[in-house]
Amino acid sequence: MTLLIFKPIYRILNNPSLVALIFFSSSLYLAFYFIGGWLIPVITSVVIAYLLEAIIIKMERLGMRRIFAVCIVFLIFFSALIYGFLTLWPPLISQSRSLIENLPKYIDLFTNYLNILPQKFPQFVDQTAVDQTISNLNNSITSFSSEMMSLKLYSSLVNIISALVYVILVPVLVFFMLKDKLQILSWLGKFMPDNRTIITEIWAEVDQQIGNYIRGKFLEILVIWAMCFIPFKLLSLQYSLLLSLLVGLSVLIPYIGATVVTIPVLAIAYMQFGTAASFYWIAVIYFIIQILDGNVIVPIIFSEAVSIHPVAIIVAILVFGGMWGFWGVFFSIPLATVVKSVIEAWRRYEQG
Repeated sequence: MTLLIFKPIYRILNNPSLVALIFFSSSLYLAFYFIGGWLIPVITSVVIAYLLEAIIIKMERLGMRRIFAVCIVFLIFFSALIYGFLTLWPPLISQSRSLIENLPKYIDLFTNYLNILPQKFPQFVDQTAVDQTISNLNNSITSFSSEMMSLKLYSSLVNIISALVYVILVPVLVFFMLKDKLQILSWLGKFMPDNRTIITEIWAEVDQQIGNYIRGKFLEILVIWAMCFIPFKLLSLQYSLLLSLLVGLSVLIPYIGATVVTIPVLAIAYMQFGTAASFYWIAVIYFIIQILDGNVIVPIIFSEAVSIHPVAIIVAILVFGGMWGFWGVFFSIPLATVVKSVIEAWRRYEQG
């Protein structure tokens, strides 16, 4: 009995590649678990470098030296970053502030609609349940407001410092990651186990897919943002820039993001237009964009689809999002792909 229990352990210990994989994965997980929050600027820089690396590779294939390609691409990226901060950031902040200030008005309108429901549908809606829902909603808003007031000064200082760190540090990191890519990879290789055949195989399988995923998601966000912003703006929807950005960012969370972001879009449109034609136009256009995203845009951008079941994707979002927050959600599909590749490689090497 004892031999049967320890036999799999002996088989793993006798395979240096599997031992190296366990050691490397454990070390990487512990590093991200304990100091992952400090590495957010580095993670951000890696993501941006992935976005820009494909352009640099294409320029190199056309005969341009890497240093010149890096300088040109970085200057374009930095100029676009500054332009975005100067033109998009102020209206986004203004619309966010306006939405927060008008939130009590929207809540009052919402509670008025709730109070009408028991009168119109007494057989389906109970007045006691409506009163309890309104009470819970008011308590949540009061608690949220008090927390915001108590954290206002602190969060403002933190946000200012964080913004300065990102504006100064991230572009510098991106430039050196692009310029000294080979040297950085060579230096990191010194910290990997000597017997790293299985790690190299797994990285070769997921490297291209992760790069394509990051670039594809970034492009998808821009496309959906533009597709929503134009009709929202033409129909004079309030907070059009902010709401269209939220719709664009919702693609980071497959299945769940689109469902969640639908609520504020339709709620604000209804509060503004009521049952007028503009509300129905916004609703129809919004759902058409969602259908196009799932059936046209995603298949075109992600030509090399990830063969992972939707249930596995949702589980990956919950698990990695709980572990690493936003970045866990963003990388949930690539990380699920990594886990899948590790399991498949594990089986190959354990049998070998």
